[in-house]
Amino acid sequence: MKSLHKGVIGGALISLLVLAILAAVFFMQRAAPPQKVPLADGRILQIEAVTFGTNHDVGMRSPIFDRLGPWLPSAFRKALEPKHPHSHVKTSHPALVVWVNATDAGGKSVDPQAVRVEFDDEHGQIFGEEDRAWFGFGNFSRVAHQFHVYPRDQHKLTIRLTPWRTNQSSVATIPNPRAQVSAHWEGDPLPCHRRIANMDIVLDHLVLRTNQASYYETPTHYWEPAWEFRQEGAPAFGWDEPKWIAEDPLGNRGKFLGIHQPVLRYSATFYPSATNAAAAVVIGRLPQIAMRAMQSNISWNTTFAYESTEVLALGVFPPGVNTFTCGVYDTNPAVTLTAVGGGAPSGWTSISKRITPLKVQSWHGHYTPVAVIYLKAPKLLADIRIGVRLLDNEGQYWIAKPEPQGIRDDVRPFLVELATETKFVTPEIVILKPVQGSFQVRTPSPQ
Repeated sequence: MKSLHKGVIGGALISLLVLAILAAVFFMQRAAPPQKVPLADGRILQIEAVTFGTNHDVGMRSPIFDRLGPWLPSAFRKALEPKHPHSHVKTSHPALVVWVNATDAGGKSVDPQAVRVEFDDEHGQIFGEEDRAWFGFGNFSRVAHQFHVYPRDQHKLTIRLTPWRTNQSSVATIPNPRAQVSAHWEGDPLPCHRRIANMDIVLDHLVLRTNQASYYETPTHYWEPAWEFRQEGAPAFGWDEPKWIAEDPLGNRGKFLGIHQPVLRYSATFYPSATNAAAAVVIGRLPQIAMRAMQSNISWNTTFAYESTEVLALGVFPPGVNTFTCGVYDTNPAVTLTAVGGGAPSGWTSISKRITPLKVQSWHGHYTPVAVIYLKAPKLLADIRIGVRLLDNEGQYWIAKPEPQGIRDDVRPFLVELATETKFVTPEIVILKPVQGSFQVRTPSPQ
């Protein structure tokens, strides 16, 4: 009898626990209603949230569903699954993120992509997004539109939404989660000079430009800096085009800052080319490769040291897709990764899978139409880069192009593109130290 009594109590406690979980999920999903904006193509765009900072979160997280979902019975899985699952975006600098999803006229969830999102300011200047991220969860998906440049001093932001398939925009007003007060900056007249060791960086003048906009990009007027880079008074050779960024007194950081700020701060970074014998520091040389005869992977797994950092040369692989798990080449991956359809010729795809209730495993696949050299190394300090150059039998150097989509788990792909007649090359790993300068200057008066 006591055992029966305990069983009834245990069953009741389990039932109460399940009801508590279901009630928690119900109340968690009762979020504030999104702002709805009808679009010209018939969709209704729902603005879920507007976030500011470097770590951006939206939607509901269900720890029980996240950890146990794949192993729960279907009825429990459907009950515990959040209607609007959690999404996260991390930005390199404080930015504004506009989170949207979309429905049709009947309220059914539809794809929220293919919409140009931009802000207007009081001058009529238009600011476009810096980046976007798409999240798909079964029958629900959302897009995170990321802005590093926008009218930060306005408490209410005017947002313009234009489907790619139309030229008709819908306009709405959203709150600014962090209105900024403009700092007081004094600017120097142009041209400006910075002397760094035996190098001289010159910001000569500013040129009025409009970014090359397409149907999915925002046409924005901006000031483009004209740079000169000199060594011992003469033009410097063997250096790449400068990487530059601009900032304004409101905290905006990017290239397309508009033309109405009287003072802007420009920062330029000049990197030596990997073939610059005077500035590129060789830290390792690898075995010669017969490129035209290569049919399969050549593994090196050779380590080179630079200061306190170790650079691991994994090997050179022919064209195709190569999969890595936690930075380790996976010879027999449990998932199949391919190139993005209609996307870039080379790049990364990724997938994550919950292996156990406590463990999630991720795979990163790198696809390339040409041979590729893989290095593994953490990011170096002071914006120092790692490069790869290739010495052929004629004594000519070629540059192995760093993957434009960057690195994953410290794995760094370098694409090998050579002339048809080049048969043998010897890879060299080099360190590229930049020369940097910053200028706070007065801008021309807009016409």
